[in-house]
Amino acid sequence: MNHIGLRVEDEKNQLVYQQSVGVPNNGPKQTVDHILQAANGFSFAFKSFGEAGKYVHTILNRSETDQCCWYLYINDKKAEKDISTQTVFDGDVIDWKLENRTMDCVGGNAEA
Repeated sequence: MNHIGLRVEDEKNQLVYQQSVGVPNNGPKQTVDHILQAANGFSFAFKSFGEAGKYVHTILNRSETDQCCWYLYINDKKAEKDISTQTVFDGDVIDWKLENRTMDCVGGNAEA
């Protein structure tokens, strides 16, 4: 069994969700999407942009705003892929942070 950490921080950097998600290690490579779906009590919504990937706009019933959007980090580094292609491995930590939009709003959220 692989264990992936999943954390969510609001715009005030307050931890609002934390879980260690256990997933079988005998299947295909695990993506962030797989982990989010396997997490207990975790909800999210996204828009699909075909080959460009999935853009997450709502986490735990908290939608992005004109000022803030959700950024994806893996092991404290901004993700370079969307949730359907970003792979994770045993011991990795997925962080979602609601941050100011003045940053590049692609961080793991593929936009067309």
